[in-house]
Amino acid sequence: MEIIIPKYLKEYFESLEKEHGITLSLPQKNWYTMKYKELGEQIKQEFPSTPDESFMGSTDGFWYLRDLNEAREAGRISRVPYQPQCMVYSAWDLGFRDACSIWFFQILPSGAVHIIDYYENSGEGLAHYYSHIKTLKFADRIEMHYMPHDAAAHEKASGLSVEIKARDLGMPVTVLQRYNPSKSTFVLEIQRAREVLSRCFIDEERCAVGIKSLENYRKKWNESMAFYTDEPVHDSASHAADSFRYLSQAVELKSRRPTAISLEEERRKIAQINRKRV
Repeated sequence: MEIIIPKYLKEYFESLEKEHGITLSLPQKNWYTMKYKELGEQIKQEFPSTPDESFMGSTDGFWYLRDLNEAREAGRISRVPYQPQCMVYSAWDLGFRDACSIWFFQILPSGAVHIIDYYENSGEGLAHYYSHIKTLKFADRIEMHYMPHDAAAHEKASGLSVEIKARDLGMPVTVLQRYNPSKSTFVLEIQRAREVLSRCFIDEERCAVGIKSLENYRKKWNESMAFYTDEPVHDSASHAADSFRYLSQAVELKSRRPTAISLEEERRKIAQINRKRV
């Protein structure tokens, strides 16, 4: 089967030869072309042609990776302790065969969002997650559990919804309004999540699994047109990413504006705590 090498890859191969003295054979170019269709710009991380490419860390195909890198550089992904003076909230993405994922967060007087814990599991019912939550040191300070629109759907077997089951367990629940699932609206949802992420301080230990999923949440690659679409890839990273969008929706509902404490003061406070822990 003949492999057609697109113009942009021909130009790339020419630049490798001209600038780096790297000459590829036709089989090598064909292999690279097929891999590029599969991985897009991520190929430069997976199969770098030059030493510089291995450090490029392209973020083009990832929804949140650039924002998370900036958060790390700013010291906002570190140890973020629970603040007893503030209430706790949770944001859920529901799943049984797929993972059910939960972020736990606080909104401080400054308007900053402290994400203090993350939990996910699969193949478990609501009772399992309720039992896990009861083990958390801030369980009695949870003011509200924010769940997606499908929490209101009634199950065929029991006739009950997750919302009703949660309320029967004594859990305060707010079912979030469903957004219109068109591409443009999804992108706006992502943009809102990115804006909230810029206000977040995330505990790097207790939220490690969730952070990794956010880092790997990516866009679909259009092989024929060679560009990233505005559609997400549905994989193991999707559940934490979906629940983070619900977290962002919940934060917007709370809509607390900055008051006495600045973000800079909070950064200094967390940095001091981290230094004491070392």
